[in-house]
Amino acid sequence: MQDTHVSRERREGTSADTVATPEDFPNEYGYGSGGVSDWSREDMLKKMPKPKENETVLNTAPDPAGIQAFYLWEEGNVPTVTEFTKGMDGYFDQWDFRPFVTAIPVRSGVKPKGAVVLMAGGAYQFRGNYTDSLPTAAALREYGFQTFIVDYRLRPYTQEEGALDVARAVRFIRKNADVYGIEPEDIAVMGFSAGGIQAGEFLMHYDETVNGTALDNTYAPDELDGVPAHASAAGMIYSFYGRLSVGNMDPDWLSKGELPPTFYVYGTEDPFYSQFEEQYEVIQGIGIKTNRIVLDNWPHGFGSDGGWIADYAHWLEEIFQPDSASGLTAQEDGMELFTSETRMQDVIQDPIFADFGKLIFPVDLGLEETLTLKEAGDRLVWYSYVNPERTVSIVNEMKSRIQAGEQIFYDIYTDKEKAEDPSKENTGLFFFRGNPGEKFAVVNAGGGFMYVAAIHDSFPHMQELAERGYNAFALIYRPGSQTACEDLARSCFWRKGVSGSGGSYHAVYGAVRGIWK
Repeated sequence: MQDTHVSRERREGTSADTVATPEDFPNEYGYGSGGVSDWSREDMLKKMPKPKENETVLNTAPDPAGIQAFYLWEEGNVPTVTEFTKGMDGYFDQWDFRPFVTAIPVRSGVKPKGAVVLMAGGAYQFRGNYTDSLPTAAALREYGFQTFIVDYRLRPYTQEEGALDVARAVRFIRKNADVYGIEPEDIAVMGFSAGGIQAGEFLMHYDETVNGTALDNTYAPDELDGVPAHASAAGMIYSFYGRLSVGNMDPDWLSKGELPPTFYVYGTEDPFYSQFEEQYEVIQGIGIKTNRIVLDNWPHGFGSDGGWIADYAHWLEEIFQPDSASGLTAQEDGMELFTSETRMQDVIQDPIFADFGKLIFPVDLGLEETLTLKEAGDRLVWYSYVNPERTVSIVNEMKSRIQAGEQIFYDIYTDKEKAEDPSKENTGLFFFRGNPGEKFAVVNAGGGFMYVAAIHDSFPHMQELAERGYNAFALIYRPGSQTACEDLARSCFWRKGVSGSGGSYHAVYGAVRGIWK
């Protein structure tokens, strides 16, 4: 398992992978491109559709086949200490506002990996769901996470009342974990700006067995209050544990919250940048598992934009399933895993990879024997960003799959064919098995017909596809337009003999020069 106590990852932000409104979202949930450059004030202030009639978390059956909204509390039984009455104007919500949660499930056929509860920012003056929560929910569901957006109480209500709304949503998800196809423990809370502060208030003071009576002694607990409001991870997106505009840096105070692993995302141009930096160090210093992404020259408030979602999703998988994330199931058997400091040559020569270890890295680049896995991207021409953590997870998954008895590499040419044409020695198919009989895909890396950049292009895609249940192949071909086409054609024909890899349908993926017609 990779250590989640990783150092800061500072990078240039990118909108290349920002998810626009999915085609299956109803019109009323459309948020546009998801890119911060397209936001308007109208987008920031737009309100989510309310639940139908009086559908609540107690009286309505959840249906993961589509988007649903549920009121969090039954009428007349909402724990509160604030008097918000008719005639009190000037607030984002009307006096009769009822907090609700919106469930946005994964696509049909996708095996869920867990759940994420999202709270939008807005300085407790509004909830920016169409700039913060909705785009992030759409992106996370592409990684296999059931997502739930909480329309929590804003001013004039208190932060404490809003925390009870978050707790109620977590209880609802845990109660219906089997319906949503997740483990009850695999729930994370994530908040943007004030939404993160709201998530922190929940985690510090209103999680587990704490219910509405802690704030309002007139509240009557119901059956949902018997479900612990437990979250196993937190996401602080340009946010921190504390109060509005003020992060708490007291390690004793933070320790009392028994906080879960926490992921921070923020930009260097954020006015709270120094507070984010300081709290991250404090949180890490008291032994809480952490990770962070810092976007160079990005301001406060960018929602799902910036290119951080994929890293958060992979981190969350590791938190939820530490012994199976990235395929590292063999660690329990005492397998020695590779690290970022492992030399590529040591990976290539590991006996478990037999004679195909050399094909894991570009054989046509003549890589130095002293290069480590964290330096793998330094020699890949045309690629400006190669994630060392992903590189490590790939080679470890290869090793663990073999350790578990899987065959992950197949020759596409016979020994006789290789003897007649030695260039065919450096070819083959890597394979990550998905679900038996599931569809399959052949992924082809780029490299400008100069080399095969599988470690950056095709292996990550192969790993991601397998995690979603598909049978995924990565082709190592001979650079050159003609030879590449020959190898691809041969691999698609030959693949039919791989047991359990599907048969009725296949897709061919590629990048840069790595795809051909």
